[in-house]
Amino acid sequence: MSSRVLLPIALLVALVGVTTAPSVADAGQAGPAELETLKVELKHLKKQLGTRKALNEELIEYLRVAAKAYPELDAKADAAIRREILDLLRKGLRLKHVKQDVNTRLEVNVATAGFLGKLAPALDAKERTKLATYVERQLDELPKARFEVESEHIEALANLLGHIGEARSLSFLQREYLRTETKLVPYIVAAMKAMLLFEDVKPAKRFELVDRASRLYAPLETAAETSSTSSAVRSKKQTWDQIRTHVIAMMQKMARTPVNEKGEALSTVKEFQRWLRENDDYRRAPWTPENATRKR
Repeated sequence: MSSRVLLPIALLVALVGVTTAPSVADAGQAGPAELETLKVELKHLKKQLGTRKALNEELIEYLRVAAKAYPELDAKADAAIRREILDLLRKGLRLKHVKQDVNTRLEVNVATAGFLGKLAPALDAKERTKLATYVERQLDELPKARFEVESEHIEALANLLGHIGEARSLSFLQREYLRTETKLVPYIVAAMKAMLLFEDVKPAKRFELVDRASRLYAPLETAAETSSTSSAVRSKKQTWDQIRTHVIAMMQKMARTPVNEKGEALSTVKEFQRWLRENDDYRRAPWTPENATRKR
């Protein structure tokens, strides 16, 4: 391995103060020497992202340090460097090297998604929207990939949308992956898990998700409870068995964990349908706080 793999440690010293050296956060802004060091390392990272010989471990370490440096930089004075870091992280997110139908850069993609998720709170509104759009596009393109797509890859991208937290991304996941096709099971599961990460979802959207899911998945749940052996019913059973836990978890989250007469959390689509018949106005409790003013 090249000795260059040690350079991210130097970056940490310069930028986030893992030794006695002062951190950028303490200084409020990186000094000229630290910024020059960072620029050199980012240039090297860009080069490494363009070569197949780079080791995944080395790329991940460079990307990790670049992501950690991002929020420590001044939003105005260091705007150009922050943009470059985001650009390199986006490249890490989409990096591919296909060998025998396998994307050998999968671990880089997954790790980068995690780094971006952690720095998402440091992004301004424009950058959040831009990143969310980019991630949505990556998800859209996965089914067309020239390699075997792993569920880990799908979930990493979907979870990143949840961490970014754009309302439009929640609608994207609903539109694209609130589905019933067996071939889409990995995407459905990933979308349901990602929906759990969105915070402060408006009552109207929460109601829409629960209502739509109850209508869409009721036939699958019913099929799973029958004894029919027809191919159509078997297919529905198979799909429901794989997505049931995640669909119910999403419905519980969006409905704020309603309970039945025994005080137990609703655990079937039928229970949610009965509950929705009694709670079909998202402008009232339990969708909104008890003391919320109803808009007419």
